[in-house]
Amino acid sequence: MDQIWVCYTPTILTITLLLTLLTKIHRKQNNKKPPGPQPIPIIGHLHLITQPLHRFLQDLSSQYGSIYSLKFGFRSVVVISSPTIVEECFTTHDIVLANRPRLLVGQHLNYDWTTLGAASYGPLWRDLRRITTLEFFSNSRLNSLSYIRTEEIKLLAKNMVEKIGDDQFTEVEMRPKFPELSFNVIMRMVVGMNFLGTEEAKMFRGVARDVFELSGASNAMDCFPFLKWFGLSKAEKKMLSVRKTMDYFLDGLIEECKRNKDEDGENRRPMIYKLLNLQELDPVNPLITRTN
Repeated sequence: MDQIWVCYTPTILTITLLLTLLTKIHRKQNNKKPPGPQPIPIIGHLHLITQPLHRFLQDLSSQYGSIYSLKFGFRSVVVISSPTIVEECFTTHDIVLANRPRLLVGQHLNYDWTTLGAASYGPLWRDLRRITTLEFFSNSRLNSLSYIRTEEIKLLAKNMVEKIGDDQFTEVEMRPKFPELSFNVIMRMVVGMNFLGTEEAKMFRGVARDVFELSGASNAMDCFPFLKWFGLSKAEKKMLSVRKTMDYFLDGLIEECKRNKDEDGENRRPMIYKLLNLQELDPVNPLITRTN
């Protein structure tokens, strides 16, 4: 064991020295960053983080002002605690600050950062936003699909009445019913199908839950990219598994929609048919592909 440490110690010290020098050079080249505490090489300010997090950020704000910078490993962040400056960032400087960080979850669960929520500001993002705004969330489009919301609410009320039966007073737990109602409305608006009580519904809920959990979780590879050299982490393996399940579910929906042609008018057709039509009209368009 001692011989192994003797062999690896010079290598570790050399790598540490090189990383320290690179950190200092990078710091000199980026001297326009907001003030902040002195970072430690490699880990940055991760060692300073304490719980609760908002108290930790408040203490730094009182010390360094309403704008200060931190380093989480090799990733630099800027923290703004002034409501006035935050408003200015979302109005005056919104385009400058519109880029998204290239996180690992965006690569695996957002199809190489090509979805609206993960793409950086540019031609791709602008085209995705245009299609989403005009084709999916315009007032005329939402009004044309309002019958779906009405039908699903009536169906929910009918099911509750049937379960209650002749009982005049029955306690009904509504909390689990509202997510199910939202799920059915969304699925009918998007693909024109109701998955109430099906295995597909369970699969979709599981995928959605995993995506939200992975999107909100911290990932060491986002702060330390060199960890990729050591193979896949547990989080990345989970992302790949969720991605595989998500692809299986979405591919099945697309094929089902291609087989079942909707007989309703153009305005009452589910949203996925609009995407399929756009793909048929322009097959080489990189915006409308099976991967995004």
